[in-house]
Amino acid sequence: MDSQDAWIGAQTASTIMNITRQYCYKLSDEKALATRQDEQKKRLCFSFLSILEFLKTPPDAEIISMADAADSGYAYAMLEIGLFFLSNDLKKNAFSCIQYAAEKGNPDAMDWLSKCYLEGIGVPENIALGLRWLGDAAAHGHVIATKKLEALNRELGAKGH
Repeated sequence: MDSQDAWIGAQTASTIMNITRQYCYKLSDEKALATRQDEQKKRLCFSFLSILEFLKTPPDAEIISMADAADSGYAYAMLEIGLFFLSNDLKKNAFSCIQYAAEKGNPDAMDWLSKCYLEGIGVPENIALGLRWLGDAAAHGHVIATKKLEALNRELGAKGH
């Protein structure tokens, strides 16, 4: 792997790939993903470049640089990886990353997760969950989500609901 690679743990790899950790280990055993033992952290790490290759996604230096932060639990970095996957039409992978970031409390991710549920991006359409995440984003001060809810309230008010 390239010196510009990032090495991430199984949990992050499984989130990014939208598969179980066990399946990540299976892919490692089958040599479909490059791995190495991280003695300092006492865990097996997965090459982010090999994950991108497995997903047939072109490497991107900015996204590769986000992998370490995502592996450390930074929601913003996982959201950026999710949006990268979305731009490469990997909707299920995008959804998994966006959901992780939203559940970690990132308001931008909450707004994006709302969009995923409302439009069926990477997940079956679910209006109730879409509205829930839109409300959560607004409650966390997300200006665009707040405007969307205000517009929805005006529309429903105009219809007499």
